[in-house]
Amino acid sequence: MTLLSGIRALDLSLQETAQAAVSRQVEALHEKNVGSGAVVALDADNGEILAMVGSADYFDAAKDGAVNGALAQRQPGSSIKPVVYAAALERGMTPSTPLLDIPTSFTTRSGEVYAPQNYDLTFHGIVPLREALASSFNVPAVRVLQSVGIEEAFRLGQDMGLTSFRNPEAYDLSLTLGGGEVRLLDLTAAYGAFASGGFRVEPTSVLRIETANGKKLYEAAPDRPRPRVLTAETAYLISDILSDNDARTPGFGLFSPLRLNKPAAVKTGTTTDFRDNWTIGYSPDLVVGVWAGNPDGSSMRNVSGVDGAAPIWRDVMLTALRNKPARTFEPPAGIETLRVCLPSGLLPTPDCQRTRLEVFATGTAPTRKDDYFRRMGCDQASAETCDGRVYAFVPFEAIPWARDAGLDLPPIAPYSPSAQRAAGRGLSPITAESAALRLVSPADGLVFSLSREVRPADQALPVQALPSVPVRYVEIQVNGEPVARLEDGPYRFSWPLRQGSFRIQARAVTTAGQEIWSPAAALQVLPP
Repeated sequence: MTLLSGIRALDLSLQETAQAAVSRQVEALHEKNVGSGAVVALDADNGEILAMVGSADYFDAAKDGAVNGALAQRQPGSSIKPVVYAAALERGMTPSTPLLDIPTSFTTRSGEVYAPQNYDLTFHGIVPLREALASSFNVPAVRVLQSVGIEEAFRLGQDMGLTSFRNPEAYDLSLTLGGGEVRLLDLTAAYGAFASGGFRVEPTSVLRIETANGKKLYEAAPDRPRPRVLTAETAYLISDILSDNDARTPGFGLFSPLRLNKPAAVKTGTTTDFRDNWTIGYSPDLVVGVWAGNPDGSSMRNVSGVDGAAPIWRDVMLTALRNKPARTFEPPAGIETLRVCLPSGLLPTPDCQRTRLEVFATGTAPTRKDDYFRRMGCDQASAETCDGRVYAFVPFEAIPWARDAGLDLPPIAPYSPSAQRAAGRGLSPITAESAALRLVSPADGLVFSLSREVRPADQALPVQALPSVPVRYVEIQVNGEPVARLEDGPYRFSWPLRQGSFRIQARAVTTAGQEIWSPAAALQVLPP
């Protein structure tokens, strides 16, 4: 018999810390049906597994203690969002890109209407991408995925090490909220790409195997080439956002468990019905991922990622970094800093009411002046309508939110309710540019796939229009041909899907007899 010995990358002290942190938290939340937890700690530079805890107690058969939670496939909740946002930054979005966090209905590939809510059941209006990601607002995340494309986000996830991502056709817009299963080990390694400056991190558990007499049978390659999966600029921007406690405060509060005494970037995740809790975070040297839940998939009782997994993550990180000097995330050469006006993300003007210093990848900083805060008519040659007040010119979709938030909207259509009522009586002209009519669904640029498993008669797309002025009727057109005339709200009908490329648009006639049009939505329907 040949005796073998192996040298592992494991840090015994960190392993014991992680195991104790999991057991302590599971015991503390026992009454909330938190039955187990898992931890993975990786060296951010070489991927060596420094600690791996699979459960609270391996020998607790009643809680499936032998199930390794670090390797089980579970839904990651919002902890997947940084991958989606990284894809958006790679395509030219910036930390100051304004995103809408308002009630929104999206149409999925299957033709269903998807209306995500935020964890706090509150919508926050117009927010910069930085705050939307750091505070984990859901509607902006879905909008970002819709803009980037499921296939693009899926591809990046694969490149970063999410091995369970196998078929992009199996995913929908819920991907950005955790609709695809991952392993804790893989997701922790994926975050390693942010910590390492954009390079893929491959987890390594065994460094060397040798016989009892010292004959070497295996040794991990010391300098394995690491593929670049993100630009250095994107990796830095994600790290800068996820380590920004101010940007995280609207979602998690100023003094959450995510705030450490040394620089660290971190993101939580909570799945539907509280089945899974996640917290993944890192310093420039170390990546730590935590899962909390039950191996059998049963729900915890009102335990979110910041309540369940985050305290474990905090304990492990604080212990690992205790005797190490604080390291900040150093910006690469392709990063520049510029002051912008919020929430537009454009260059400040004298009327801008809120600014911040923002970081950008070179070539993506704004060059246009802010047009959100404006004095009505004061920028025109004849300033007869200028009343000296600064108004908020919000996007059309955000007007209801802006009114509820008490913003000072200009007294012109489509912002003013009185102007809209007057328009309905024919006292003021309505033009296509006034955005008095829009499509709630479908969104522009969607791609659908027909299914062989579903009857053709059951494959239909919900089409809904929303007028902001009184109308006699709404007409839905597909490729310029009328397909429905709707005389009562909610101005919605189901259009049977068929293969091809289509342009959907709504036309309405106001009570004053004027014709208004919505922007068109293009969509493609693929064969099964």
